[in-house]
Amino acid sequence: METGEPSNATAAAADTGASLRGLASDVIAFASAWRELLEAEFALAARSLRAIAIAALCMPFLLAGIWLSLLALALGALHELGLSWLAAGAVDCLLQVAAGWMLLSAMRRWSRDLTPHRARDMLLRALSPTP
Repeated sequence: METGEPSNATAAAADTGASLRGLASDVIAFASAWRELLEAEFALAARSLRAIAIAALCMPFLLAGIWLSLLALALGALHELGLSWLAAGAVDCLLQVAAGWMLLSAMRRWSRDLTPHRARDMLLRALSPTP
């Protein structure tokens, strides 16, 4: 009987070693899968960031071009309605001033809404249960 016990211990040790090797290979496969996933996510984030940066740089020029073309259309339409070029230009200039004033007043409202204490109050109001 004594000769059977060491072989059982050897078999148990071999089974334990095999299970540890299997566990180690599973852990390595899991870690490498996470590494590949993170690399893919970082590559996607880098591409997205490049696209956002390009859009952020091009958008002001695009919007300025649209704004200027709308002003040119308004100037031409006012001239076609019978105004002289000088009067059409003056009306067009007034349109620009009015649009600028509206934009600045909207930005002023937004900046008041975005102050930290107002944002905190709005968040607390949104999270509080209604009576």
